[in-house]
Amino acid sequence: MLKDAGYWSIITVLRGYLAAKGLTFHIRGEQHIPTEGGAVIALNHTGYLDFVFGGIAPRRRRRLVRYMCKESIFKVPVVGGLMNMMGHIPVDRINGAASFDRAVSEARAGELVGIFPESSISRSFEIKSIRNGAVRIAHAAGVPIIPILLFGSQRVWTKGHPKKLLRSPYPLYIEVLEPMATTGDVAADTERLHEVLTQGLARLWDRHQRDYGAFPEGEFWVPARFGGGAPTLAETEAQDEVIYQERRRVRQLGVDLSELTEKIKTLRDDMAAGIYDRIEEAKTKLAETEPPKTPSLATIQIKVKTAVDDLVAESSRGLKESSDHITEAMEQLKHDTNELFEQLQASTRERYDGSQLERALARIVAESKEIIAKLPQRKSVVAFTEPDLITANADRCLIVDDAEALGTHLDAGAAVVLFTEEPGAVAVERLGLAGRKRVAVVVGGREVVDTAGEVIAEGIDGREAGLDAALAHLELQPERVLSFGAQEADLPILARADWAVAMADADASVVDAAATVIAPAIERGVGEFLTGLQPQDN
Repeated sequence: MLKDAGYWSIITVLRGYLAAKGLTFHIRGEQHIPTEGGAVIALNHTGYLDFVFGGIAPRRRRRLVRYMCKESIFKVPVVGGLMNMMGHIPVDRINGAASFDRAVSEARAGELVGIFPESSISRSFEIKSIRNGAVRIAHAAGVPIIPILLFGSQRVWTKGHPKKLLRSPYPLYIEVLEPMATTGDVAADTERLHEVLTQGLARLWDRHQRDYGAFPEGEFWVPARFGGGAPTLAETEAQDEVIYQERRRVRQLGVDLSELTEKIKTLRDDMAAGIYDRIEEAKTKLAETEPPKTPSLATIQIKVKTAVDDLVAESSRGLKESSDHITEAMEQLKHDTNELFEQLQASTRERYDGSQLERALARIVAESKEIIAKLPQRKSVVAFTEPDLITANADRCLIVDDAEALGTHLDAGAAVVLFTEEPGAVAVERLGLAGRKRVAVVVGGREVVDTAGEVIAEGIDGREAGLDAALAHLELQPERVLSFGAQEADLPILARADWAVAMADADASVVDAAATVIAPAIERGVGEFLTGLQPQDN
């Protein structure tokens, strides 16, 4: 086709280059490539030139492959233009919805869409765990999957080893397997594709050794199972998991920033609509008194700006992938925050301490700090990993799902003191701590009980006195205290902690006093935080 004239010209150049390199190709199964109609070409990934070698069999059938490639390649000068000219599909590894839709559209239109289900080069030169994209695209487009196996391309150019782009007379095996239909069961189809690729690659290993003898031991391009120098499959999977965790983190960061931006927009729109004024007017009429005027709103504005500025600065640190998307999200956040400030400053209306608007702004501060606390560079600043005392407002900070994480730290030697306004036995039962040792419950700031309901101390005056009584009973003089709070009543306890943690829905004064802000109890904030501390047995 005329639109692909440039693509065919590039192929002509590459054919000449490959001939000059002296590679010996062993190709089988090209008859499985359809001469027309769409399909998903699923290839294993061992080297940087796999997209070239993977297109050889389709070319022999006069077909072109539209590869799904990481987005960053399309931003390289000249290369990006060529990629677009050839109709390849850019993939955002953090948010791949657009590339998925385009791949489905291309396959439906009769194109061959090339994808590497392993997502990245397998340093082990074995089949790693695969993603389900190939299966989902094929099923959505109503086309078959055609697996293509490669072995030998890693000797030319692969990750972590010098490229050999000049003459390199190596054997290179390519096998096209029979088309595979999808069933709609994504998990089962993905597992079947993995099995097909694994078995197909094993056949290539056998052919290579039959043709050229046993694999030489210690060579970098030989899989570890044959005595080669490549990492084992398990080692490769572990390396990849670090990368996938970073992608998940960046994906979640983008979601968090977007959600915070939407909340700021909603707050701004509600202000413009006069909702907050009407709320305060209604409260004044009900009280039949004029609330005391204070400058607290100006203070909270400064806190919002500081929190958002900190969030923007911290979010950009250490990004390895999709930094453009995070930068875009941060710019939008800054833009909407600035518009909110302008709206607040333009208003001549007086605000009141404790108003709904002030609470909404305080929530923005808390959520900004919560996002910051989840960033890896902030997680690493926790002062200790093994607290010897954990205190918490049981009513506002804990749910039953947090019991396992609390239990892990109890087993590691920590003590727990809880504060509650409900009967101690109810709190203990609700949190699944019945019968646990080294746990004390301060009830209403009046008495302290253990998990069996036995009264430890009574007639006490306030939470601080309750904490002292609990520590005396536990015979503990803690050196590393971790405290979770949500209400102003928790402030004296947080002040005595080495690490004070506020829930995202805590009172503004608690958020200000805390070193870290975590997700609210309903989102299992305490449990997730404690799990991240990874205690060790004393």
